[in-house]
Amino acid sequence: AAATQAAGEGAADASADPTTATRAERIALEAGAAAYARAEALARQEAATNLHYPASNALALQLRLSLLNGALPPAPADDAMLAVTRSLAQQNLSAPDFWSVVGDSELRVMVALCQQRVAEIWPTIRVALDDLHTRQPAAQQWASVRDQAELLLVPYLAIEGLPESEVLAVGALRERLGLFSR
Repeated sequence: AAATQAAGEGAADASADPTTATRAERIALEAGAAAYARAEALARQEAATNLHYPASNALALQLRLSLLNGALPPAPADDAMLAVTRSLAQQNLSAPDFWSVVGDSELRVMVALCQQRVAEIWPTIRVALDDLHTRQPAAQQWASVRDQAELLLVPYLAIEGLPESEVLAVGALRERLGLFSR
């Protein structure tokens, strides 16, 4: 959701083609990514319990920028991701909410996008999303999840030579999020 806001309201208006970006959108994405990277560094330095928030948003914005350039970024380092997944797990054990629970699936999808492994993780993600939707069916929250996912999934589908299994899995994910957001 924050990446949607950081990309600016003009993201949907500025370009009819969601696989491209205006100069203004790229500048906003770069500024947002830098701000979230600074927030992530501060959260790590202070051992903040909400490290997952800036780290996930920094990754989303960096991934969007790479995808808009027609490339995939390298997957985040395992040690960096371990701290983020621990932060999410801690939040989900102590005070789970919709955003922390869905954040786990969002993070796993982002890492899978970097590695072209969405098809591999889709069955697990589908179960997690279905479970959360059963407990929290609020369409407005799911619309936010869908909107952020679209920022990444649409340009991902434009990557040249993407395996058909990836295209199908991403299509299924988009369809599921669309259904939940109605």
